[in-house]
Amino acid sequence: MTDMRESQRPSEKPRQTGQTRQASAKSRRTASKRYEERAKRSKRHGQRHEQHGHHGKRHERRRAPPKYQPHARQRALVEPPAPPIELTPLVACSADTAQDVLWHIAEYAPRLRKWLVANPSATPAMLEYLAQVGGPGVPEALRILLKSLEMNGSGSDQPFIASTAL
Repeated sequence: MTDMRESQRPSEKPRQTGQTRQASAKSRRTASKRYEERAKRSKRHGQRHEQHGHHGKRHERRRAPPKYQPHARQRALVEPPAPPIELTPLVACSADTAQDVLWHIAEYAPRLRKWLVANPSATPAMLEYLAQVGGPGVPEALRILLKSLEMNGSGSDQPFIASTAL
């Protein structure tokens, strides 16, 4: 029975023979040689870096961040849009104001519509539109315009006068 118990014990190490002892010693020697070779290689690598100046520069960059040097701001490829035009009575009655701005005033700024009637560059279509949509002071401004055209005698050649019945 004791033979059986001894053979069933897996925790015991088998005794090393002479060959296995030699193999393990040999592997230890080769491992230590490999370690020494790696150490030599890394030392040579470090020396190469120092010779070429790589080693010190890398650590300098890590220690201190680069100094801030502001660069001149590059111009944009596309110019930004002009600031929005402030809509005032002067803009509404100026002959230099663009037609799209005048139409914007006619559609979205009812308080300035009466000033569009006084604008010399207002088209007949715009005056007709103003007569249809109305607004504060628009009927009176159109009456004044019609009276001034009748007094000057140039009312017959204006096509919008007949269509702007008040």
